[in-house]
Amino acid sequence: MWRVPTPSCLLAGIDVESDGTVYFAEFVGKRIGRLDPRTSVMTEWSASFFPYGITVSRSGDVYFTDSVLGQVGVLGFPEETVARENLSSRTGNARAIALAQNMTGWYAVWFAERSANRVGAVVLVGDALDDTSVPQVRNVQVQPTSQVIHASRTKIPSTTRDLWEESRVYIGDAAIVEPDRTGGFPTWTLPTLNTQYADIAITAHGYVCLSTEVNSLVMLDPADNDFRNYLLPRGTSTHGLTIGPAGRIWYTDKSASRISCFDFTSGELTEYQLPSISRPHDLVFVPDSAVVCFTEWAGNRIGALDVTTGMLYEFDLPYAHSGPLGISADPSMPLNIWFTTERGNYVGRLRLRGG
Repeated sequence: MWRVPTPSCLLAGIDVESDGTVYFAEFVGKRIGRLDPRTSVMTEWSASFFPYGITVSRSGDVYFTDSVLGQVGVLGFPEETVARENLSSRTGNARAIALAQNMTGWYAVWFAERSANRVGAVVLVGDALDDTSVPQVRNVQVQPTSQVIHASRTKIPSTTRDLWEESRVYIGDAAIVEPDRTGGFPTWTLPTLNTQYADIAITAHGYVCLSTEVNSLVMLDPADNDFRNYLLPRGTSTHGLTIGPAGRIWYTDKSASRISCFDFTSGELTEYQLPSISRPHDLVFVPDSAVVCFTEWAGNRIGALDVTTGMLYEFDLPYAHSGPLGISADPSMPLNIWFTTERGNYVGRLRLRGG
């Protein structure tokens, strides 16, 4: 584990470039961080923004949301400049972010405004943005700590239900929602009440999926502006989202301490009940596998669940009450799982064993 030198920076989102370089958001520290795990050199770009969600394109540019100032931005290389686009709402609390590449090679940056029931997409091109600046940079050699963590091993059963037939899941709202393009890019204000958009994921077909912090999942087809709000059983609190095998949506259920999968086509809901109250936060699949890894915020663990066998492996973190939050897989070394901690200022790497 590597400790970020900026004190009390409140680490949030994390993503890994194709060459294994790690980027992370320092929300309170108002910085974008980069870690080269080969040299343990940590670079921080400091500027007047509050990054929360973060994602890296295949070309190496770093995209982020600013959940305080209501912006999305890009840290571009090799110039190391930051360009930002103001959103239509400065109070929308933009956190979740995802990328979708179009045919020209440009990236549409999808974002969700947590408090405004709004989702949008913007193509970030530096000379067309509201603000372009050169952030302050510092490089620090960070000495990592390393140890072997033995996993607890538990087989947990899954429950699978046809919720269309049970009528426990249904489309609470279905509507055509026209986008607002007055800001120069489309935003959709969705007719969902009492929701807090927590995460966003884009399917292979271009559908935009959103978690809501309550018992629903939202899907928007931006091609025809079709909006669907799928109501889940009471007591559910959808949070982290990822696309799993066969294109199904997997999510963390913070309130019930479950890892769940929902099939929008069949209405099939599969739930894995974790053995303790751990409030899972974010999740990611190990590339080309049936193993989903997730952060257990209250349990102070990283979990790894084989969804074909139901075998759960849980790894206790060496620092108490660190509160793991964001998680990402390394495309260059798929068994390397990276995560951030809310407390303690740590960026961590968990190396899984194959087989």
